[in-house]
Amino acid sequence: MSHKEPIIQGKFTMQKMPMKGGWTYVLLPPKHHKTGLPFGWFVVKGSIDNVELNQYKLWPTADNKLFLPINAQIRKKIKKGEGDSVEIDLYEDQSEVMIPDDFLLCLDESPLAKHHFEKMSSTSQKQYIDYVFSAKSMKTKANRLTKTIQKLEKGLKYHEKDETL
Repeated sequence: MSHKEPIIQGKFTMQKMPMKGGWTYVLLPPKHHKTGLPFGWFVVKGSIDNVELNQYKLWPTADNKLFLPINAQIRKKIKKGEGDSVEIDLYEDQSEVMIPDDFLLCLDESPLAKHHFEKMSSTSQKQYIDYVFSAKSMKTKANRLTKTIQKLEKGLKYHEKDETL
């Protein structure tokens, strides 16, 4: 995956927040440095039980550990949940955000949306891309892409609400 040494490697136990809808996650050792990213995020690539991760965010905790959220898509691929052990190999990821051709074509058709998108941080860009391309059906993907272009035309970030949509 990388020629560099992993920043984190080993077996870890998956945990789950004890509430309805609680996140499944792994707490990792504090082997990191200040990144300059919002909230102290640390961007990594690597794998969880051989499922590839790219541009994945770790979050620092109050006790200086790293919080690795494990979403449903990954849990389904590895067929594991709370209490199970997972093999994790992580490397620092400083790669550029990969923008799919479909997304670029839509941006090219809306210069205003493209202008706002290009001014956003890579984190904000990735939020939009992940939202659109995590859709399971083409219809949902098309709807999400339309809404994304509309929000971008208004200069809104992914998490900002558009009351007109």
